[in-house]
Amino acid sequence: MPVVELGRIWGLVTAAILLAAFGAAAILSRRLTRPISLLAAAAKEVAQGKLETQVEVNSQDEIGDLATAFNRMVDAVRTNATRIMRRREELQALVNLSDTFLGSLDVDVALESALHEALTATQFEAGLAVLMNEAEDELVTRAEVGLSEELVGSRFPVNRLTVAGYCVLQRT
Repeated sequence: MPVVELGRIWGLVTAAILLAAFGAAAILSRRLTRPISLLAAAAKEVAQGKLETQVEVNSQDEIGDLATAFNRMVDAVRTNATRIMRRREELQALVNLSDTFLGSLDVDVALESALHEALTATQFEAGLAVLMNEAEDELVTRAEVGLSEELVGSRFPVNRLTVAGYCVLQRT
């Protein structure tokens, strides 16, 4: 075999090896960068407030561990955001209540407002504000929210025959 032909074959083999190496590097690079790109896109979604975002965990290597940690982090952020929103609503209810107390000397209006704010903060639908009249040994309904207005002014004896009366008797 002439040296020229051997050089040409050697050149073709080298070119084929280099082409295969570049192809393998491109495939490996894409396999590594695609999950990282998806994770980066998910992080941008979370940064925009989309706290329901999760990433698929397709491997059990370091990238899979990172995806799992990301999903746990998003869950924790969502839980904390929900908790903060509830606290904010509770604080707003207190601000509203203080505005009412400072702006009104009418006890019944203040009680109704306090009851409304307490229901909002606890996410209940209805309630009564009942006060103890020790001189008459009775409970008197002074405000209602979400119930019949006819209940306002109702009187309950403090005894073991009514739930409210029994509860008062149990106080220390």
